[in-house]
Amino acid sequence: MVNKPDIVILGLGMATLISTNGKACIEVGDVEGVRIAGILLQAGEIQTPALLQWGVNKSGYAGNSQNPGVASDVFARVGGTNGSVGNLTAWNMI
Repeated sequence: MVNKPDIVILGLGMATLISTNGKACIEVGDVEGVRIAGILLQAGEIQTPALLQWGVNKSGYAGNSQNPGVASDVFARVGGTNGSVGNLTAWNMI
């Protein structure tokens, strides 16, 4: 869980994060200025509702237009190149 503002998560060489415990690969709290880039998110064998969760569910936090969070070059897949089967309940962002 990213709970500090202005954190950068940068995957070098298209890093792959696999959900293994039924939770999102990356969870960002109600903070401003978070940057996520160059990451491949992959569903694991345990069902998960989301691979990237941005914000706390129903908190009402609208963010900061002067210091917005940014996600660029972030990709997601269900099932990997190693023949694993992924399990994702829905393709949505909270």
